[in-house]
Amino acid sequence: MPFQPKTIDWRRMPTEIRESFLAALQQRATAVVEERLSAVELAVACGITPDEWQEDLLESEDRQVILNCSRQSCKSTISALIALHRALYTANSLVLVLSPSQRQSQESYRKIRDS
Repeated sequence: MPFQPKTIDWRRMPTEIRESFLAALQQRATAVVEERLSAVELAVACGITPDEWQEDLLESEDRQVILNCSRQSCKSTISALIALHRALYTANSLVLVLSPSQRQSQESYRKIRDS
């Protein structure tokens, strides 16, 4: 599936709309702790039931981890959930999605967007 950019570019929207969007994101990031979903709860809300090792990874606070997993073990999906959780609940966070190839980057972006 080729990459198709969205037709609406938020950077070209009127300033008032961009500011209201930013305010909504900041409000979500500073939500009351009880209202925040944990990364595992977010995975379940997205329809994913994580395995035990995936729950450990989702709950991890480590800056870097090394995964030694088989193919098709949902590494990209779990990474996408971690990125989505950080983007939703960490104020002023910068989430970068990097991959060795454009195809892999597009796939990772699609997983985050569709979560």
